[in-house]
Order: sequence, then structure tokens, then C-alpha cells
Amino acid sequence: MLPSGELLLQSFDIGEGHTFRCRVVNTVTGQTKLSANAAKVLQHEPATPDAPEVTVLRREEVVREGDTLIVPCVVTSQPVAEVRWMKLTTDRGSVLAVQHGPLLTLKPARPGEAGTYVCRATNAHGSTEIKVNVKVISGLHVTLTPARSTVDVGAEAELICTVHGVVWCLLLSACAAEPEPAAEQGVGPSFTSIPPRDAGVFDHQTGTTLECRADGSPPPNLTWVSAGGRQVTSVPGVRLVKKGQIRYFSFSPDMYRHDFHSTEVRCLASNSAGAIISLPVHIRAVMNQPFNLGVRDSYASPGSPALFTCDVPDYVTDHVTVASWVRDDEFNIYPSDDTDGKYVMLPSGELLLQSFDIDEGHTFRCRVVNTVTGQTKLSANAAKVLQHEPATPDAPEVTVLRREEVVREGDTLIVPCVVTSQPVAEVRWMKLTTDRGSVLAVQHGPLLTLKPARPGEAGTYVCRATNAHGSTEIKVNVKVISGLHVTLTPARSTVDVGAEAELICTVHGWPHGPVTWFKDTRPLTVGLSEDRSVWRVPSLRPEHAGVYQCFVGNGESGALREEAQATAAVRVGNTPPVLTSSFMKQTTDSGRPTSLSCSARGSPTPHITWLLDGRPLPENPRYVPGQIALRADVISHLNISRVTPAEGGLYECVASNVAGTARHAARLNVYGPPVVRPMGSVSAAAGTKLTLRCPAGGYPISNITWSHEGRGQLPGHLRLAADDSLVFDHVTRADAGAYSCTAWGAGGKTASGSTEVTVVVGPKVSPFTFTSALRAGDRESVKCVVTRGDSPLRLAWLKDGAPLARPDVAVSKVNEFTSILSFRSLRRDHSGNYTCAASNQAGGANHSARLVVSVAPFWTTEPEDLDLIRGERAEVKCAADGFPAPVVTWTKLIKNGPATSPEQQNGSLVLTTTNATDAGQYTCRAANGVSPAIRKTIQIRVRVPPRVTVTPPVLRAVQGQPVEVRCDVIGDRPLAVTWMRAGRDLAMSEDVRVSVLEETAGEITAKLLRLSAALISDSGEYICAAENDYGRDHLFAQLTVKEAPAMPTHMALVSVASRSMSLTWGHDPTADVKYIVQYRRAETNGTWLETAVDQGARVTLAGLRPWVAYQLRVSAVNDVGRSKPSPVIEVQTDEDLPEGFVRSVELTALTPTSLRVSWEPIDPDLVNGNILGYNVSFSRVGPGGSPRDRQSVQVSDGASTHTLLTGLDRFTAYTVSVTAYNSCGPGPPSAPVSAKTAEDAPGQPPSDVSCATSSADTLTVTWTPPEVRHRHGILRGYVVSYFNADDWMSAPLSQEVRRTRGTLRHLVPYTRYEVRVRGHTSAGAGPWSAPVLCWTSEDVAGPPRAIAAAMERAGALLISWQPPKPPRGRVLGYSLYLRLLSSNETLSHRVPAGQTSFSGVPADRYLAWVRAETARAVRRLDAAGPF
Repeated sequence: MLPSGELLLQSFDIGEGHTFRCRVVNTVTGQTKLSANAAKVLQHEPATPDAPEVTVLRREEVVREGDTLIVPCVVTSQPVAEVRWMKLTTDRGSVLAVQHGPLLTLKPARPGEAGTYVCRATNAHGSTEIKVNVKVISGLHVTLTPARSTVDVGAEAELICTVHGVVWCLLLSACAAEPEPAAEQGVGPSFTSIPPRDAGVFDHQTGTTLECRADGSPPPNLTWVSAGGRQVTSVPGVRLVKKGQIRYFSFSPDMYRHDFHSTEVRCLASNSAGAIISLPVHIRAVMNQPFNLGVRDSYASPGSPALFTCDVPDYVTDHVTVASWVRDDEFNIYPSDDTDGKYVMLPSGELLLQSFDIDEGHTFRCRVVNTVTGQTKLSANAAKVLQHEPATPDAPEVTVLRREEVVREGDTLIVPCVVTSQPVAEVRWMKLTTDRGSVLAVQHGPLLTLKPARPGEAGTYVCRATNAHGSTEIKVNVKVISGLHVTLTPARSTVDVGAEAELICTVHGWPHGPVTWFKDTRPLTVGLSEDRSVWRVPSLRPEHAGVYQCFVGNGESGALREEAQATAAVRVGNTPPVLTSSFMKQTTDSGRPTSLSCSARGSPTPHITWLLDGRPLPENPRYVPGQIALRADVISHLNISRVTPAEGGLYECVASNVAGTARHAARLNVYGPPVVRPMGSVSAAAGTKLTLRCPAGGYPISNITWSHEGRGQLPGHLRLAADDSLVFDHVTRADAGAYSCTAWGAGGKTASGSTEVTVVVGPKVSPFTFTSALRAGDRESVKCVVTRGDSPLRLAWLKDGAPLARPDVAVSKVNEFTSILSFRSLRRDHSGNYTCAASNQAGGANHSARLVVSVAPFWTTEPEDLDLIRGERAEVKCAADGFPAPVVTWTKLIKNGPATSPEQQNGSLVLTTTNATDAGQYTCRAANGVSPAIRKTIQIRVRVPPRVTVTPPVLRAVQGQPVEVRCDVIGDRPLAVTWMRAGRDLAMSEDVRVSVLEETAGEITAKLLRLSAALISDSGEYICAAENDYGRDHLFAQLTVKEAPAMPTHMALVSVASRSMSLTWGHDPTADVKYIVQYRRAETNGTWLETAVDQGARVTLAGLRPWVAYQLRVSAVNDVGRSKPSPVIEVQTDEDLPEGFVRSVELTALTPTSLRVSWEPIDPDLVNGNILGYNVSFSRVGPGGSPRDRQSVQVSDGASTHTLLTGLDRFTAYTVSVTAYNSCGPGPPSAPVSAKTAEDAPGQPPSDVSCATSSADTLTVTWTPPEVRHRHGILRGYVVSYFNADDWMSAPLSQEVRRTRGTLRHLVPYTRYEVRVRGHTSAGAGPWSAPVLCWTSEDVAGPPRAIAAAMERAGALLISWQPPKPPRGRVLGYSLYLRLLSSNETLSHRVPAGQTSFSGVPADRYLAWVRAETARAVRRLDAAGPF
């Protein structure tokens, strides 16, 4: 029986007829269970002889260290096959005959036994094998040392975390799917389509589908995994997973599952070449939760800004955003980059009123949109601006929404500065530079606008408000984040085994967190650089092949959260050979043909050679080797046409390529006398290990002996190995000489051979070093001396691993063992590693030393003076060379202050956004520790071209009103600023309505264009142009002068439905007008709702309430304003199905068979018509609360609020719901309400009434309660009625009992009683049970009665008596006692039970008494007197 529970019959006998069952145990309760059926072994149908079929239970087995693992190999074979287990080594060679038979047993399992095992079955028709991967896991144990430590401040501290045991990978599904290494590496997977992060946010009423696609060769397998790494599978009714897709079904709110509907998933793609995992996709089902939406009044001073905020509850903010603001329920304000208007809706949803006018009485509502469903909602209330109480004049108060603002690069950022001031303050924004100096007048007014936001604009901004009483400021930190993008290079690489491999992860964007790496979806921590941007291995191994990913995130939350990843594939180029099959040990007869084979795989394709006893095959016509190469595989055969004992020995196949070698050896034994083949001579290097094998053939060989120089006694430091080879662990010169081996066979037959061993001493190179602190132009030489080694010696010099061949480097050979390397004038390119290599017949030796030539810095790119334009990004290059590589630094010279270090990258001075503070002197210095260092000081000048700001850029005026436009210009003076229209300078205009004024304030030059009374002809485009020596700029101002439109007329109703209506009105198609349609409920006269009509004169109002009267009116709108509204018309919508639930449903039990149902009508706003009546649905509550036998009653009176349900079961729970209906049909049912009918007396008597006697005067009565359905209530107790059945005059007695058991006491022994029982509820008693007869048990008999004596005849008396009454038991007989009064002698007589007299008593005077006898005892009766 295997540890995993299976039963293995190792050998089936056809005569056996056993059957087998399995028994299981519940490990929690200890209960066991036997299988319902029994199994037996059935014989296979006789099969045609063929190669074996092999199967195993699992292709992967996992066992805990120390436990027992038994793996069965089930073989079906005709004829019976030989079965053996083998283990593959790390270089894919096989270790034969690990275990014989069908069972692989590891007892106990050890970590070193983990690996790939092969079960091979062989018969006369062929061989079949199957692989099983065995994983041995050891328990995890972690130590953190030292456990406690005290370290001084400033001293080094270190903690070491040591993990013992197998550490599992992060993604369990990836572990299970890890591909087995293969020679054909294929192409690793890459994603072609992956859902974005928020693609899994969906409405619970619609569901959603996510799809992942990937390419690769072979085509990758696609799965989805959870955040914890477990595979995501289909869940009925919740989600369906198939072929890279996840479909989430729609569901009702009560089916919400947090673990399914609020989680993260990733797509995992894997094939034989590797595996990759996607960025997480957020799954979140959005429930349509009701929420309150409101706005609050804002307080402001006249002329100051006011800010409104839409109060959206926190639990919906992730999918509900502010879409617009509505002023006076008529005018919509939408988000816009235009900040010149009076109202500015910020990108974050707030509404800013830039300047509060005390005469304004506008109200404001916010409108939000559900970004998942698209539904909109208007705030329940409207807010307005309230004036601050008049305050004492003082310095301004300044507030901002947030002290830190985060904006994505390219988006618009608007930061309002809300100022409360008396008098009104001047507000401006400034930006702090890196040296804390401030650049004034970045922007004027309460709004800081970055449009679009750029990384160079990040920093600390100051809002400063100033009035006559002081100045107040507040700081806001602005962070501009740029999108993350990751590259992993090279994207695809092929690297030879043993060569260096490197991947570089480059992150673009800011900010970003640490880089994390994965290989085939497993966390990668080995081989990473300190900053985790580079993965490098100095020597690639085959297991390094796969797909690599680097991940990075920006650490932000919510909508600003961003993650990125890149993928690269590493393929293995040259791979060492792996033996895929090999030959086994064989024993055969002489004269038979024999074949040996090996196959190997590698890149490039390996070459296989054959050895016999460690030497190349001897020349022999019977050897026929052959080799076939197919792509990366090679198969080699060694055929021996007719073997003799001389061909016996240890055969070895060796597979080799440039990447390595793999070998396998096994003996070929040939029956026959011993034979020793010629051994030849052997040369060995002193200090190395040497093994001499005796090339003996023949079989069997009982022993092999060795001798040295003819002596059988070998030196003590030599030893014989298990295969009788002679081993020299450390060869010395004394080991040289002749060695002979003798093979001993059967019958004492022997064969011998000999070899001559020569010992050669290898070279040793004396260490040498170069002089330190050498500089270019110096001279240098080193001497290489070989202090030991046999001649002939060969000396050679190498530089950086390559042969040295330079005309400017001299090599002088002093003698055979000495060489000098000389440099006449050192240069930078002489630096490197120099190696002196010596070699002879015994081997080689070398020594290396590094030559470092220092070179002082010199310019490769020298910086120059520079003129820069303000606002541009500048990069000033400065580069130098030398050895070691120089370090380039920049400093900025500050007058009367210390120098500062500006931003620099790779030696270049970087000015992100050039401004006036960047002007000045900068010094670039290059130094590498070799004097002299070099430096260069340059002058940077910042020039400011004109920058024009027009306020406001778009003007809309009503004819006759004054108009003023301001043009502010910043730039180096002198500046030329001009207002023009149609090419004419307006400062030269003769129109008295036109005037141009100039103002100068600090660095701003302003030109004001004024029109005292605008005319329609003034509409058009105006240009403010500015120019200086460094550029020019201009902006347009668009003026539109219009009149308000006329009131719409001829309103007509087109159609009316339950929730919508269509309306038309008169329209002039040539007029540039739009329309605002307003509507409200007629009965409330509440706030007007409105909808805009941009084209035409028809509107369909949707979202109305059924059966409601609405008031409608229309206004025309153009750029000037709004017309008066049209006359109001009133329209009522059609009926629709009721939407509301019947409220406050109550049930009252009136009788055991009826319930009174009462309710309150539905909410009038949800009636949607005239209620015609109600459907009352009711059903009995079945087991588990499920409804049964549903019925309904119709109440045809819409004004009714109750009804009576009759004919119901007694004391039964019913569930009732009420539905209102109108002419369109029924509405939704009310929530079910449950109640029971009233109690009644039981309808059935107790059953199974029985009695038991516990004593002579006691009976115990038991019974079974009536069936539940006949109880008709809660049983409060039982009444037991009983009477003496042997005494017809006996009166019945009764006893009240609470349980189903009662005890009747003080009864007459040995008496029949008739007993019956009935139960009762609070409503009354039920029927009596059928009477049962019960007997009390026997007791001591009662006294006999009426004892008398009479003369029977002369001289004889007759004594008589009557039986006891009550008898108290069955009388068994009587004892008559007679005491003679004369002598006081007592006589006794036994009288049978049926006899009540005794005759023949001699006449005399007696004292007589009688006792009756029962089974319990006798009862004595004293005599009444003498007879």
C-alpha cells in the first residue's frame, strides 16, 4: 500500500481470485468507512508480443524530507519485461540500475535524491521508458542573527537572515506550469493584448469580459492568476474562465462576493521557452448604491473669490465624478482650460467664482456622473455666496484646497488661492527657485494655471495676497508626474553557456519606485546590481534561459497610480552535451555479435568517440563504429561483428562539443579465459592524480593483481579501486617505473600486461608586480622567472588574455626559464593585465599582474559662453578624458556668497526651465587624482523675449456697454507694444470712443484698449503685438457685440408617454440661437429643471415621472443672454406600472384558520397612475423557510388597506406579500411578511401509550406526542386519566403531566387499571387516546378472612377461612398454624391455593391462625381466639 493510498499488486497470479475493498478514515472525527463495492484483478486479453507499455500515477512526485516515497511503474508487456529505475544526473547522463523492479523507493527521502528518474521496461521486442520528476521539500526554518545586539552610534551594524529549507516561488500556478528544459528552446511568450488596469471595473447589472492574448512558439498557454498567485477558475454564476478570457456575469446585490468582485488578477502566458505575467488588472463590481448629493454655501467678501465644493460621499468617489455646475437651474458651467471667465470649474470638480459681487443672487448646483453606468445626478440643494460679516480692515487671509497638488504631465493644473480681505487684496503666484530665491509675477490673480503641465514646472509655489494692511502667503508643492515607460535591453539575446549575459532595465518617467525582476514569473533576486537596474551573470548556465521581466510603479494611488513592465528573452547558444540514451552492462558468449549505442544532444551538435578501458579503440576489423547527426541530436553505434574475450572490457562513449563533454561507461563481459591487451606507456605530471586500468578481457575474472618493477609488494601510498584499477592520488618522481597487472580467471588461468610510467614535473612561475603610480611617458619592466619544472620549457606573454604582439613593447629572453617585459615610454593603452605563461610536457602555469598608467585630465568637449532664452531648457556640455576616468563637476559662482552646485547629468549642466536667476558664471572642473586638474569658467546670459497675456481673450458685449481689454507684456526692455485691428494701430484711431493707455508695474508693461460704447460694427478680432531684440509675440482678443434674442412662440405638444414627452415651438433657422427648455411638477411649483437644445426647435424630455402634471416653458439663448421665457403650458404624462412597494404590511391571526392582512398604500410619488386594487399572495412556509403551495387573493378596491385570508391551516406559518396594480399592470411585490395562524386544540390524541410497573403500587405511563401537523399549537401538557378496572364502582382519577411520561402512585397492587391520555394547547384539550389496560405488580398477600372452626365429626374439627381481599397477588397456598393451649405446642399444616379449609383436626382447644402466600411473601393473621 503506497503512502498516497493506492494498493499495488506486484505480480498477478492468474489463479488468484481475491477481492479488495478500501477503508478510509475521517482524520478529524476518527470515523471510518468501507467502500461499497469490491474490486478484483481481471486478466488482459492475450496480446500480440510487442514492446512494453509503461504508465505511472503522476509525472511529478513531491515528498517531505524524511518521509517515505514509493513510486510504482505499472508495465503491461507480452512477454514479461525486465523493469528497472534510473536517475538522470545534472549533465543528463544516466545512472543505471538505481533500483530493480517496478517500485522506486526512497526511504527516507533526502534532498540529494531529488531529480528526474526514468522507469525503463525491456523485453525481447524493445524498450520503453517514462520520466518522473521527484521533488524533496524540507521544512522551512529561519534564523536571524545575532538575535540581540548592542551597537554604538556610528559603528557598523549587520543582521543576517538565513533560510533553511526549500523556498517556494511567488506564483504557485507558475511553479506548476514550469516548462521542462528542451533542446528546441522555441520563442518565449509576449503579450499582444492585455486589458488596462481599470478594465475590470464594471456595473453589477451588466458584467464585463477581459481578454488576454499572447504570441510565442509554441503558442503559449494563457491562464489568469490572483494577487496571491493562485489560478483563477470558473465559478458557476459568478465568472467563466476560458482561453485567456474572464467573463464576469451580472448579479444581484445579495450575490456580491468581496473575494470575487473586488480583487486583482494577472494574465500568465507560458510555453516551453518561458513564462510572463502581466501588470495587475483591478476587478471591482460597482453597486448602484443610493447616495445623498449636496453643496454648501460659500462665504466671501465683495471682490474676493468664492469656492464651491460638491459633497460626494467617500464610498462612491472612485466611480462618481463632478461633471458640471448649474447656475440658477438654467446655465451649465463645464470644466475648461479657459480661466479668464468669471466662473471656473476646476479639473478636480470645484467651482471658483473669481470675484464676488454683492448684487449677485445666483444659486449653484453640482451635477455628477457615474463613470461606469453613465447615469447623472443633480445635487438635492442649491448653494449661494454669503457675504462675510463686515470685518475690521486687516491683512488678508489665504487658503488653498490642498497643500500638495499632483498632476500628470500634459494635463492642465488649476490651483485656486481663496483670499478673504478687507480691503480687497492684490493676489499673485510666485515660484521658489532651488536656492530659495523667488521669481515674482509668475501669474497674477487667484488662479495658478499650468497648461499643459511640464516636469520643469514642478516645485514650490507661493500665493501671496497683499493689501494696505499687510501681506500673507501660503505655499503649495506641485508635483508633475510623467508616464512610466520601461525598456529591457537587449529584448532578445542568445548567449553561449559559460559566457557573460546582461540585461539592462531602463525606466523613463517620474517618480518611480524600486525595480523588481521576474524570471518565468518567479521573483529574481540573484545577479542584480545595487540599484536593481542591471541583471548580470558572469557565466551563463542552461537554466538561465527563459523570459525576464522588470516591473516598476510610481507609488501613487487612485487615478494617478501607474505601473509599467518590459520583457526580454534569453536563449542559450552553445550548450554542453547531454546524453539522452546509453548502453547497459552486458555479458555475452564468445562469437556472438554485439552492439553498443549512445545518443546525445547539444549545441553545436556533439561528436561521440568510443574508448576501451580509458584508451582509444585498438585497430580491430571486428569494430564497426557509426554515427548519425540530426539537428542537435547525434546517435552513435559501436557494432562488434563477433566478440571474443579480447574485446571484453570497460567501454565508454564520450560526447563533446565546444561547450563541454558528457560520458558514460559500462562493462562488456565475454565468457572465456582472461586476456590482457597491450597497455603502452604512460606519462604523468608530478603532483597530479593517476589511475592505471588493467585492460583485461574474458569472463569471469576472479581477481586482478599489480606489481611494481617485478615486486608484488606495491608502495604504501598506492591503492586499488573497486574496479581493480591502480590509483596514484599524488604522483611523485619515485612512482616512475614499470607496472604489471595479472588477470586471474577460472581454473587458475591468467594473463598479464605491463606499462612504463614516466613522471614529469610541471612549471612554477615566480610572482611579479608592476610599479605603482606610473604615469604616461614613464619607463617600466618586469621579469618572469620559472623557478621549477622539467625541460623543455616554453615561455609566452599575454595582455588581457590575448597573445602580446606590439612593436612598442619589448620581450627579452634571458634563458630558457627567464623572460623580461620592457616599456620604453608608457601610454594609456598600455594599461591592462599582463600574464607570463610557462608550459612543458606535464602542463602549464602562469602569473598575472595589472599595469595601470595614469593620465591627467584633458578636454574632449570644452564649454563656451552661452546666451539663453528664458523658459527654454538648456544643456551645456563639458567632457574630459584621462585615466582613471575624470569626474566632471559644475559650480555656480555667487557674488558675496558660497558657490552652489546646479543640476547636472553625465557631466552636462542642465537648466530645466531657464529664468533670470540662472544667469551668471559657471565653472566646469575635471579631476581624476592625477595633477593637474582642469577647469573652465563660462558666462551664461538669460534673455527674455516678449510674452503677451490678453485679459480677457474673448469678450461678449451688449450694444452700448463699455469694453476694456488689457494686454500685459513681460520681456527685456525696450519693448514695443501695439493694439491693432485690420492692420491699423488703434492708438492712432480718430474714433473718440477708442483709447489706448500704457501702464508699467515692475517687469510688466501693460496696454489697455477701451471702447466707451460698443457697437455691433465693433465685433471682430483685435491683436496685441509686442517686440524686442530677442523675439516677438502676439495674442488675439475676440469681441462680439450682440443683442438678446426674442421670446419663443407657437409652442405645441407632439407626443406624450409615461416618462417622456416631445415639444416643438416656432424657430427662425437663420437666427444664431439656442434654446433652454424648462420644466417642473405643476403641483409643487418647485425649482425649474432645464435641458439645452443646440439645434432646431424640438425637444424630447425623458426621465419624467408617470401620471404627473408638468409645467413647461422655453427661452432662447445667444451669446448676449437669454430671452424672456414663453408662456407656461401644462401637460400630464401617461400612466405606467407602479414603482413603489406596498408599505407596512402587517399580519394578525384572528382564528386558527384565518389571517388579517393590513397595509399602507405605496408612496404617492411611485403610484404612476390610479391604483385599481391589490394582489395578496400567500404561501405556507416549508422546511428551511422555502414557500410552498403559493396562492393569491385579489382585492379589487384600490382604496382598501386590508383583507382577510380564510381556510388556512391551523397554527401554520404563512408568508404574505402585497402587490398594487393599476391599469398598466402590477408593481413590485412588498417584502414578504410572515406570521402564524392562531392555536387550536390538538386534533389527534397521543399515540403509542404504554405502561410499565416500577413498584407494587406505582405505574409509569409513556406515550408519543401527536404529529406536528395535528397539534394545532404548542403543547402545554397532558392529562392522564385512570381507574381500577377490577372495581366497577371505582371513580376515574386524573393527573396533569408536562412531559410524555407520567407516574401513577398509591395504586392497589396486583390490580388492572384502564389508562388513557390526551394533550392540550392554550386553546384547549384534544381527544383521548384509546384506553390501555395496565397491571400493578404483586405484593405481600393480604390477610385471609373469616377464620372459623366447626365439628366435622365426633373428635374431629374443620378449620375454614376466606381468601384475602384484595388479594395483592396470586395466592400460591396457605399455612395453617395450631397452638395447643394445654401444652403450648404449635402445629402447622400446608394447604393448597384452591382450598380454604382443613379437616381432621383432633378435637381440643387451639389458638389458630392462617397465612396466605404469594410470590413476594406471606401474610400472617393472628387468631381471634381459641377454638
